[in-house]
Amino acid sequence: MPAKTKDEMIASIERIANTVVQAAGLELFDVELKGSGRSHYLRVYIDRPGKPAVPDQAEGVTLEDCENVSREMSALLDAEDPIPGTYSLEVSSPGVERPLKRWKDWERFVGQDGLTIGLVLALLARVPRTHSAVATIAPSGSPDRDE
Repeated sequence: MPAKTKDEMIASIERIANTVVQAAGLELFDVELKGSGRSHYLRVYIDRPGKPAVPDQAEGVTLEDCENVSREMSALLDAEDPIPGTYSLEVSSPGVERPLKRWKDWERFVGQDGLTIGLVLALLARVPRTHSAVATIAPSGSPDRDE
């Protein structure tokens, strides 16, 4: 069988991860696969969307969530074997300084007080390369907002 490309491996891993995290009431935030050849490092980021559905439930991802997803994913990864050779698996929350990669990430966090986002703009043609761009998103009527 021909060797799988990194994109093929990630697609298989994402399919497995989505099955596991959705069954746990979570969502897959991101998958990172590092390494090559016979040794890989797989990092899976999970998140709990929205507010807690049950009173007294943690608002974010808990250690127990990470443990459960790791255990379930390990079993499926071992059975389906999408990664050649050995791998180390880490399941984690994206954390408070998470990147906003998808539009739904922006929608979820926009409007929160004090949200400051450093933007890497693709359209910096008019700005010399020695400069960077940072934007602060403030609610309308905020003293920090330039109107």
